[in-house]
Amino acid sequence: MLALVPIPPDCLEETRNTWARFVYAIAERSRNDPLEMERMLFAGEAQAFLVWDPDIGKPIAFLGVRYMRRADGRVGELIWLMGENRKAWTHLITELETYLREHQHCVAIKAIARPGWAKVLKAHGYRLTHQVTEKEF
Repeated sequence: MLALVPIPPDCLEETRNTWARFVYAIAERSRNDPLEMERMLFAGEAQAFLVWDPDIGKPIAFLGVRYMRRADGRVGELIWLMGENRKAWTHLITELETYLREHQHCVAIKAIARPGWAKVLKAHGYRLTHQVTEKEF
């Protein structure tokens, strides 16, 4: 049975071997700076979550949540999503929401993701509120 495993900032260094490959893969695909992504994690600006597969003894997915404040409270922004066999673990989004509400005291969750995630997230009750457009120079 797959499990969602939150990694607190004080456990990042000792677990680096399990999550770093995801950060570097996300950075390469999105052209982000992996060192900046790591800085966000170690500074507590974002939190890493692994989807752990006990049958193979390793993670199959990685999620990153950035914490922001707005007028009515704390919001978790799901900013990094990557993994194998997405259909096997997206049901864990409900667990992520519970964790954010109960342990991080978030009043809402947003997802900033590639277009392919829209259909998956809509099935979990998310609605499109904004679109991001990008132009490279």
